[in-house]
Amino acid sequence: MKPFILILFLAVFTVSAYEEQSFPNLMVPTSLSPQNLVLSVQHRFYGRIDDGGKNFFGFATPVAPSFGLRYDIWKTLEANSSFYAADKEIDLGASYAFLYPSEYLKAQVQGEYYNFSAFDANFREIRRQAGCFLFGIETYPIIQSISPAVDIGYDFDKRKWGLGLGLNLTLLEGFDVFGEYFPLLYKNTDSTATATKNVFSFGMKISTAGHHFLLFLQNSVDNPSIGTIGARHVMFGSDNKNLHFGFEIERLFAF
Repeated sequence: MKPFILILFLAVFTVSAYEEQSFPNLMVPTSLSPQNLVLSVQHRFYGRIDDGGKNFFGFATPVAPSFGLRYDIWKTLEANSSFYAADKEIDLGASYAFLYPSEYLKAQVQGEYYNFSAFDANFREIRRQAGCFLFGIETYPIIQSISPAVDIGYDFDKRKWGLGLGLNLTLLEGFDVFGEYFPLLYKNTDSTATATKNVFSFGMKISTAGHHFLLFLQNSVDNPSIGTIGARHVMFGSDNKNLHFGFEIERLFAF
């Protein structure tokens, strides 16, 4: 009975197309209509792609899943939340987008509160909380295919600024390729620091009615305590340059 109810829900509350741009980590200005909702599921596998088929697809290694929800409340005002399993992180946020079609430009500001699991000096698990600010800019498709994007963020827990760059290229209707790059803005002089490498990802996106499917490679991390999903995490580095497989599925609902 429950699967039938879920299938009925998915069939009724859907739309004919989902045309918003998507990146695995970058925040880009929303293109949702009011009362639209997006559910997303992401995975990063810790196994390296050159370490055998089982590790490549995560069958023999841990994974870092994330579950997200975004809802357009009014015009371009959105509420969002997510759960990131790697450090049991819960995020709550809100954003507002400014759209300038005649200038081919979109911008968005977003504030987040997050609560996550950490360990104190005595290796006892504790909960920590903080916030972050993100500002994103993206162009409308240039020549109907090229969309660069930039994110600037500040993390109040790390007390650092971060930067993210992205480029989306539409090759065919419903088929895009993309790349992301997150250069470290600070030289880490701490001898115990491990996240000293710039983060990058590249892959493809397939769009269908109401869905986005993203398949990509990213120099994710071997240490689960370092975040691997979302601009706020990857702006502050990776501990290696090894490529890891990841995917994201997004589903749009219209109410």
